[in-house]
Amino acid sequence: MPEGCASSVVWWDPATLNLNVEANFGLRQKEILAETGEEAQRGRLQYESWKSTRQRSVDRGHTPSLNVFVATDGIEPPSGYSDRVQVQRVEHVEQRPRGPRFGTLVHLVMRDVEYSAKLESIFTIAQTHARLLGATEEETAAAAESVAAALRHPLLERARQAIRCHRELPILIKDDMAGLLEAIIDLAFVEDTGWCVVDFKTDAENVRRLSKYRRQVGWYIHSIEKTTGRSARGYLLHL
Repeated sequence: MPEGCASSVVWWDPATLNLNVEANFGLRQKEILAETGEEAQRGRLQYESWKSTRQRSVDRGHTPSLNVFVATDGIEPPSGYSDRVQVQRVEHVEQRPRGPRFGTLVHLVMRDVEYSAKLESIFTIAQTHARLLGATEEETAAAAESVAAALRHPLLERARQAIRCHRELPILIKDDMAGLLEAIIDLAFVEDTGWCVVDFKTDAENVRRLSKYRRQVGWYIHSIEKTTGRSARGYLLHL
């Protein structure tokens, strides 16, 4: 301690202190809840009313006001639409890769490729998507060959000559019975006679899946006709 400075010590006798004091941290809400009388009763009633109203709002929020579905959910489209779907096939070798990854790879290449593209440029696009999907070299080569064969199909020739042509066309319509339909159509183009809707599949040889795919394209036809007011034809192209 520096020279010339004094220090002092103060001792408090515990017997003189009131140690049983409840701390007050500014919790006004606690004081309100502890109040009694008519004002307190009115406050509690207001609180219970607010709490009940809030709970009813939460309960209503859990109930969807509109059913949203996609065309692949398996819901049957309006009568007759599934039967209007034509199945056409692209020739391909029997022993080729299968499965969701291969199907996704083919769809991505069909989405991005020029409809006049040659096999070399198709293969380049397939390689790009294959790296992102982790696809094998066999899957990449088979996907490129499948797309090249698809581009030679008459449906794709009609798409090249079409007045309008859309790939990955998003659709959102409200059906009075089923709800709100969200869909993305692989290919839709306009000819003199109306719209043509095409969905690409790599596994349409399965009978159960084929029935589901017909319903899916049936919804596409229905949605196009409802939104454009023109007739539409649907095709399931088995790549």
